[in-house]
Amino acid sequence: MKMVKVLLIEDDKSFIELFREFLDMKYPHVELRHAGSVNEGIKLYKELYKNKKPDIVLIDYNIPGGGGLELLTKIKEIDPDAKTYILTAHATQEQTKKSIEAGAIKVIEKQYEFSKTVDSVVRYLGDESCKSESE
Repeated sequence: MKMVKVLLIEDDKSFIELFREFLDMKYPHVELRHAGSVNEGIKLYKELYKNKKPDIVLIDYNIPGGGGLELLTKIKEIDPDAKTYILTAHATQEQTKKSIEAGAIKVIEKQYEFSKTVDSVVRYLGDESCKSESE
């Protein structure tokens, strides 16, 4: 099975660790990289884009250094095809609307639907990776 590359842009260290443990347990074929601010996220995305473009980018809505929407916009300028998701503790209709308009595929609420949504996204990418390798 092909490795699925996930870029997590999040400043909450305990969330990052839980996310890493979740992936290690359920999806050993996922390679996780992370950044803790808008500037780190842009720098890391540019670096990965040249060599090993992430399959999914998960961005904290309230990431330090400008916020998730600013980062999402900058990533989309680098790569309009980037598969981006916004993470938030409590999604409002306004946050969701702005995120989708900026190019996010979906807004994921960390506390409520996080594991279910990440399960389906990672599973989808894993299935697509297998199909493209076997065709």
